[in-house]
Amino acid sequence: MTSRLFGSAWIPMVFFATACGGSEPPLNPFGTGIGGTTGGGTTGGVSGSGGVGTGAAPGGGTSGSGGVLPSGGGTPTGGTGAGGAVTGGATTGGVMTGGAVTGGTVPTGGVGGGTTGGTSGSGGGEIIEDPIDCTSVSGAGLPVNESGWLDASCNSFGLQGAWYCFTDEIQTSTCASGTPPWQAGSGMCLSGTSVIDEDYKSWGGGIGLSLNETGGEDSVKTAYDAAANNVVGFRITLEGDSLGMSMRVGYSGAADPGDDITPFVEIGEISPGTPLVAEVLIEDAVVPEEWETVPNPGALADPSQIYDIQVQYPGGEEDGEYSFCITNIEPMTTGDVPDVNCNLTGQVWGTSERYGTSEVSGYMIQNNVWNDAAVGHQSISAFNASGGVGFIVHADSGYDVLSDPNGRPGGYGSAVLGWHTDGGFHGSYQSARQISGIGSARSQWNYCTPSAGNWNASYDIWLAPGGAQPSGDQGTELMIWTAHRDATPIGTELDTVTIGGASWEVWVGEDAGPWQTISFRRITNTRTVDIDLKDFFTAGDPYADYDSSHSLYGIQAGFEVWSSDNQNLNFTTALFNASVQ
Repeated sequence: MTSRLFGSAWIPMVFFATACGGSEPPLNPFGTGIGGTTGGGTTGGVSGSGGVGTGAAPGGGTSGSGGVLPSGGGTPTGGTGAGGAVTGGATTGGVMTGGAVTGGTVPTGGVGGGTTGGTSGSGGGEIIEDPIDCTSVSGAGLPVNESGWLDASCNSFGLQGAWYCFTDEIQTSTCASGTPPWQAGSGMCLSGTSVIDEDYKSWGGGIGLSLNETGGEDSVKTAYDAAANNVVGFRITLEGDSLGMSMRVGYSGAADPGDDITPFVEIGEISPGTPLVAEVLIEDAVVPEEWETVPNPGALADPSQIYDIQVQYPGGEEDGEYSFCITNIEPMTTGDVPDVNCNLTGQVWGTSERYGTSEVSGYMIQNNVWNDAAVGHQSISAFNASGGVGFIVHADSGYDVLSDPNGRPGGYGSAVLGWHTDGGFHGSYQSARQISGIGSARSQWNYCTPSAGNWNASYDIWLAPGGAQPSGDQGTELMIWTAHRDATPIGTELDTVTIGGASWEVWVGEDAGPWQTISFRRITNTRTVDIDLKDFFTAGDPYADYDSSHSLYGIQAGFEVWSSDNQNLNFTTALFNASVQ
């Protein structure tokens, strides 16, 4: 996002760190849940209730992790967490039946309620172990089967633990105490009721998998070191209907983290008949920084200490019957993530001036710290790159614009092809062309971003009625967020669309100037982009005030930064190019 000059006044393009009407989450009733959905107003609901967590493991198992987070602003009333397996009798799919509840690691309740998440005990009877089942309903990946147990002998990553489910105490659901959420032929499944609830006591439910537990009658859950096992995330396939709500995947960082919120990633909605495949990197999981009432806003998942992976349907905003199944889950290693070499050498230009620019390799590179509320320093350095240009945006440890009452970023260090607010055209694109006359607008962009701060990696594209210069009051700013951390586009989310094989949220709003802004925010982050930008021009037409008779004026790509989180951060573009045909 840049500033643009109309007449003699700078008009900054506005983006908000939080959406209007965003809310705070509640405190964590069990310590292993992930945040609930957002509520109305800036403080959200007032209180949320805990949930019931159930699960099982061969030989007695551990207790299921407790419920996920409602998203009201106040203190939850700790619910109950059922013990994992019941001893005595024979086993059925790894779940012990008969006798009393055998508690494993029992989570504790939330603040205020103080309720413990289930009780532990022991039962009589002979424990009979079933043979280890390494099959999966999908025929691939980690075991997803009736046993409800992932055994270490079934994988080479040291993963072992039980499947379980958890829900709030308001809804009716299929989550059954002491039983893994297995549905024959479908996978690990959960369905239940969702109601609109301003207090967010109906916060939804989810399915979890513990990653490092011993099994047996006195099963113990401990931290899984994903980093040591070369695991950077999980690829998950979901089927069902999430009623238009974006599902969430969280990585819990303790067996009992107390009131802390578990970092999570939103992965998009599930639509009937269309499987959702999400690649969820541990480094992308975060507790939203705007959730200021929780103990750990901005917290990240620690890849050396992961206890569970949890998939949550966030309730409270829709009436209806939700359902989802996990049909496949598999670890992702460093080899599954595209390698981007961000060790740039041979700097050809650099500046710390707010509006410093230079022509490099057929593009204009700009620092563009347009927001007067920005404190600290941002600089930019440019590098020649084979097939395009490279650049590094540096935000120092004091950089932030958190005092901006409108929640806007501090600037937009970026590369420019075509029109710029200085009135000139840069690089190979020297005049505006009608969208209808453009065959393609391909772009490649590879970059590295930090795991701290508030920022996005985004394209900024200018569309307007034809003319030598764009109209001052009839244009559209089209943004494409290819990655982000704890930042939200301006306006209202209207839809989710699929473009170029990825899922994108569609946001539309008005900025501080006269132009409308439409933003496509990629649901899961990426650091390698190879897209036809014209696909986004076409996809945005139904939502924005432009059509194919409007013209493309300019293409920019770079990084909007709101805060450096008191760290020195580098945002590195290894390669950027764009070409309009």
